[in-house]
Amino acid sequence: MPRTIACLLTALFTFLAGVSLHSTHSVVVEWLRGEADDQLLIEPLAFEDQASEIPLRIGIFIGVDAVTFSSDNSKFNLFDDYRSRETPILISSEELSEIVHQLMGAGLLKEPTCTPSFISLPVNHTIIVAWPNAVRAFTWIRGDECRVPEKYLTVFEEVNSRHHVPLLEKFITSNRL
Repeated sequence: MPRTIACLLTALFTFLAGVSLHSTHSVVVEWLRGEADDQLLIEPLAFEDQASEIPLRIGIFIGVDAVTFSSDNSKFNLFDDYRSRETPILISSEELSEIVHQLMGAGLLKEPTCTPSFISLPVNHTIIVAWPNAVRAFTWIRGDECRVPEKYLTVFEEVNSRHHVPLLEKFITSNRL
């Protein structure tokens, strides 16, 4: 009898944990799909303005792990507890501008975010570009049908051929089939 009660309690606990996990998952997915809080949103510049602005830095994130390319060796420092997991890479302003303009030419500023219909363990793949007056983030929540488009991976592959950054290689390979 005690064994039966223990099995029933385990089944009940498992059921309640699954329901609460599903509810949490639904809330997180809706939050990620929703509009950003107006206080946190930096108004993006028009495409023409961003095309003429010299970018400050570009970050490539896989969850909390990141590599940031900048001309002053700065980082985004998005995650206070994981600052050591963001690696700054020093590059020239010209090379930084070239990378950003290639991404923009491929359509990055018009890119919608991609969230798969089912997420078991979400892994965010994010590209963040910072200009003096604007910051734009583009996020894909990794799933079978949701990957960073090949046109951006090609740009990063060229960058990685010059800088050999392991995280960038992981970003590229994990988004290819």
